[in-house]
Amino acid sequence: MGFLVALGFLTSIPIPLRKVWEPREQVRSRAYFPLVGVLIGTVIGIIPGIGAIFALSVMIPFVYRMPPELGMGFLVAMVSVTATSGGITSILLGIPGTGINVATIMDG
Repeated sequence: MGFLVALGFLTSIPIPLRKVWEPREQVRSRAYFPLVGVLIGTVIGIIPGIGAIFALSVMIPFVYRMPPELGMGFLVAMVSVTATSGGITSILLGIPGTGINVATIMDG
């Protein structure tokens, strides 16, 4: 339940929940913020031409009023995985997802 609360809070994905979020569930959802950052970073890294700087600039408004430890955990997890997920499109399609993965096209 905590993962769904974090996913609904940090994205615009409509999560159908049958009850109102309780404060206890919101506190539990804080542990899943880095996991949601990894998922968002993976999706952004797969899309060619969009990199970590774009992801960081788009997600800063979402973490502006968060406690620093939650916001930094979310942003660091998101930015660190964009470079590795850009290799997915480099290997499968021959299109680098990020600039770091240009050499991966030749190596495979």
